[in-house]
Amino acid sequence: MESPFEPGERIYRTGDVACWNQQGRLLLGGRKDSQIKLRGLRIEPQEIAMCLMAHPQVETAAVRVIGEGERRYLAAYYTSKTNVPEVDLISFAVTCLPDYMIPAYLTRIDEMPLSPSGKIDYSRLPDPVVSAGGERAKTDTQRRLLEIFQRVLNNREIDVQSDYFLAGGDSLNAMETLCQIEQEFGVTLKIVDLYAFRNVVRLEQRLKREGESAEFSGAKAFVIPDSGEQLLFIDMHHLVSDGISTPLLMKRLDALYRGQEPELPEISFQDYAYWLQNRDSKTVAGEESYWKERMEGAGELLDLPVDKQRPKTFDYQGENVVFSLEEKTAALCAEFCKKKDYSPYMLFAAAFAVLLSKYTGSSDIIIGTPVSGRREQELWNVLGPFLNTLPCVWRLKRS
Repeated sequence: MESPFEPGERIYRTGDVACWNQQGRLLLGGRKDSQIKLRGLRIEPQEIAMCLMAHPQVETAAVRVIGEGERRYLAAYYTSKTNVPEVDLISFAVTCLPDYMIPAYLTRIDEMPLSPSGKIDYSRLPDPVVSAGGERAKTDTQRRLLEIFQRVLNNREIDVQSDYFLAGGDSLNAMETLCQIEQEFGVTLKIVDLYAFRNVVRLEQRLKREGESAEFSGAKAFVIPDSGEQLLFIDMHHLVSDGISTPLLMKRLDALYRGQEPELPEISFQDYAYWLQNRDSKTVAGEESYWKERMEGAGELLDLPVDKQRPKTFDYQGENVVFSLEEKTAALCAEFCKKKDYSPYMLFAAAFAVLLSKYTGSSDIIIGTPVSGRREQELWNVLGPFLNTLPCVWRLKRS
């Protein structure tokens, strides 16, 4: 193509990726065709490197995949005049990268190894220090964070280097984890912090930046009183409650049975609903813009092959099909997820998306998934339907 810099000259597409720095120099970063596939997602390492190089203290950066077989992780390397705290780099990367592109390891090196042609020689990058697993907590903060992870996920095998979401975490129990962290340390974190920092060691660094810790005394377990022959049946619809509301109600009933005053929150769901309806217009506009961008190009209503004509108005006349996997099949799925570093949700949601794609011939599948809306610690003891359904867009490739 004609050069935009020199009249009459031509420039050629070489497949190299580069960027201009603040001094006007052209920095070569690698090849355009360096895409990798990690945990079922396609990743461009150079995009991660470019994000890190946008940090004011980082001069150059490179990203590669380490590990063998199914146990592969992203490792990032950078050069800088002074050491940049890992928590600062991760916090910066979160602003421009999705959670699955956050490097598992960050290593500062004195200089970037180059090939004779001046490009980064990835084969000469040092291996990062990788934990062998089973690492115990070294500080009181790590111990308390680890206890929260193990308690919420009901998994005593988790160590301080275990990935929260690969150990059974999801968006629903993540909200419970963040609330317990706030109650334990008096620090409010966002769910993006948990997605970015993911393990106890990194999360401890994040907490140190947020504030001093505070002690917390957890709630006692609910004890069912002896009701004799009298039984109380309670039926609550999701229209007025969610999964957290039930144990809250049981706890208050338990207190009343014992002749005690139940602990009630200072706010109610009505207060939350009022706040929701009167949020700042800029915040609402920002959320709307976010979802428009994410949903751009998504397909319309799926044309499923059905044996009856679809009504113009949704009439809720469908049926539920409930089944359980055999123990052997369930074990194979669990082993597959472990090897591939997938969560069970990712596996079954992907399988469902592929199934719908096969039936409809569509490559864009939208699947709704419920998430918790209890983002603030004050809402954790409030009864109400703090639920939201978010669309997950699956863009499938025929290959």
